[in-house]
Amino acid sequence: MSKSERLELRTDEAGQRIDLFLASRTQLSRSAIQRLARDGRVTANGLPVEPSYKIHAGEDVVVDVPDAQPALSLLGEDIPIDVLYEDEDVLVVNKPAGLVVHPAHGHATGTLVNAVVGKITADTGRDAARPGIVHRLDKDTSGVMIVAKNDVAHLALSRQIPAISRSSWRRRSPATRSTGGAWSSAPAGATRPPGSRASRRTGAAMIGVRCCTSGR
Repeated sequence: MSKSERLELRTDEAGQRIDLFLASRTQLSRSAIQRLARDGRVTANGLPVEPSYKIHAGEDVVVDVPDAQPALSLLGEDIPIDVLYEDEDVLVVNKPAGLVVHPAHGHATGTLVNAVVGKITADTGRDAARPGIVHRLDKDTSGVMIVAKNDVAHLALSRQIPAISRSSWRRRSPATRSTGGAWSSAPAGATRPPGSRASRRTGAAMIGVRCCTSGR
């Protein structure tokens, strides 16, 4: 049976979000507190609360902190993956629907990372069982993903992708923005050929961000 630590506090102010209150008074990060609250492990006067709950003076706040889970597996597995492009820095793959991107509790193995980890030397993200992963797709979503094979590529891509995403969002039509669909200038299912840019890394980053299914 797993053990847990119980934190008990009495609020001395009112109006502050409970995740901010706890982050300032414990050694837990705000994101960790939010996860615990969503799991029902944060209570105020005995009732579970959401991370955005506004505290009241004199409330008894309890946080149930479970023990750390066992380390997730980063062992390579023989999982067929459609590789669209590869060089010494990046790997561009077509992730099928149903495949989880990286190990997580409930999906410790059988993920995209398990399929390609043998090609990745990057340490960035390895402690979180997601080495080389610079963006995400949900399990049930198919699409093109780019994986950084080393730390230099990981850093470069993690800086490029948010900027590309913001630029592409600004170029969407108002109707497309409101529906969350793909870029208005791209037909449904359109893709950009691997290596179509002068810079391989920039080209790969563009593929990783823009090759997506058009919203309907």
